[in-house]
Parts: sequence; structure tokens; C-alpha cells
Amino acid sequence: MSNLVNSILKRWNKVIKFNRVVTDIPLGNVLYKIGRSKYGEAYSVIAHGGGGSLNNNTVARPYTNSKSAILDSISDGKKLIELDLAVTSDGYIVAVHCWSEIKSISRYNGIDRQILHNEEPLSYSEVKNIDVGNESTPLCINEINQIFLENQDLILVTDKIKDISLLVNEFNYVDRLIVEVFDVNSYELAYRLGVKNIVFNIDIRIRKIVDWVLKNKIKAVSFSAKEVKNHKRAYENSIKLMGCGVVSLAYSSNDDEFIKNNINKTASAFYTDYWSLKKKECLFQGGSITY
Repeated sequence: MSNLVNSILKRWNKVIKFNRVVTDIPLGNVLYKIGRSKYGEAYSVIAHGGGGSLNNNTVARPYTNSKSAILDSISDGKKLIELDLAVTSDGYIVAVHCWSEIKSISRYNGIDRQILHNEEPLSYSEVKNIDVGNESTPLCINEINQIFLENQDLILVTDKIKDISLLVNEFNYVDRLIVEVFDVNSYELAYRLGVKNIVFNIDIRIRKIVDWVLKNKIKAVSFSAKEVKNHKRAYENSIKLMGCGVVSLAYSSNDDEFIKNNINKTASAFYTDYWSLKKKECLFQGGSITY
């Protein structure tokens, strides 16, 4: 396993060596606020997948990216709402973590095991006919726009959508949008399309990743909180980035002690599923956490 990890890291080193970011993109206003947030403040946590939906019960539901999850997060005081967005086979944006997951939830073709499904997108009508629990269907972009219209202080955070141009055209509040990207081309494209708050996903374990981020003047990054917790170099790199003023978003944690001890030390903000901003504790008693 260690050989595999080393091989992956070597390939990453080659990638970042020859694909350098040439555009000096300024830090957006929303990311600026996140960079100055403190433990317990609204901008220090991001509701992962909308947040785990409790539906006013004590047992969390296993499906996120739902309206009920977002409403629970709003009620808890969260302002940063992360949604996994995907595009249907007929070109509509919907909140779906991955197609194999939603297919298993809906028992598509009679199969309820995610591993047996592929990532081919469903049509819009197929998606909206899926009951993900509590008579709830996956959100579409119009419903997302309505929620953000009714809550003017909400910020949308998203990553997986590949068609950034479609997102910018369909989401009505680009000034309240954070886009996480995974390569140089997407990084520059998002900026050209008018996205002001752009986060570059990195492998925090890489030996020279801090040098690469600073050389390319990247102002905001995202990385795995699990690696920061378990990998020495990742931990050291995260501290260096914070010390250099880079805004860092770490995914994900529901551990209050970990969040409290690492805010403004290894990360500016943490994605969280069931950690309550009001109670400063994890409300998770059931369901599952999606990464």
C-alpha cells in the first residue's frame, strides 16, 4: 500500500511541475471572510452536501444534498452550503453526489448496490421521480436558486460539476458562489467566466505542494482533513499554508475537539456533516457520511 501511495505522489509531483498556473487570481470577498473567521463563527464551517438532515429528529438521515438538509443547516446558523452538483443526460443541473449512489438509493433497474451501478447520468425526469426519503426528491437548479433567493446571506460551495459555464449561466448568484477546481484549466476557466471565489484542490501530502501553491500565487486551497490528522507531512504543510495566508478548506470533520484545535491552525474552515454550529457538537447518531 505504501508503494502505491508513493507512486501516486510521484505522479502528482510531475503534474504540478509541468502544469503551472499562469493567471494570478485575486482572493474573492467570500474567501476573504472565511480566511478571517474564528471557531464558532458561521464562516468557519461548510455544510457538507447541504449538511446531514436530521428532520428535527435525533437520528440523521443517510442522504444529503436535500432541501431538508439545507433548511436544517440554515436553522443551525450555517451560511456556507456545499452541494454536489451534476448534469443530467438532458442537460439539467441537479444536486447529486454521484450517479451510482442515487441509482442505488432509487433501486434503479431493481439494483440497490452502488458498486453494481455505473456513473452514466440519468435524465431529469428520472432524477425527479426518485424518493430519497421523507418524500423528498433531489434538488434541481431552480429549487436551489429559490432557496438562495429566500436566504440572501447563503453562499453556495460546489466542486464536482464539470460544466462550469452551465453552472454560471444557471445559478443566479455567482457573487455568492465558491467553485472548487481540480486542474489548471478549470481554475483559469472559472475566473474567465466571472467566478471570483475559486478554490484549488490539492493533495496536502505532497512534499513540495506548499512551494507550488505559493509560486503560482494560489490564494485558496482545499484538502483532506483526514490526511491532516493522520499524515505528518500533510499536517506540516497545512500549517505552512495557513502561516503564508492561504485560505484553506478541509473536508470533512464532525469532531468538535478536532475542529476547535485546528481552526486557524491547519484550516480556515471545515466541511462538516452533522456538527452543530449552535451546540458545538456532532449530532450524528445514525445514517452515513458521504465524502
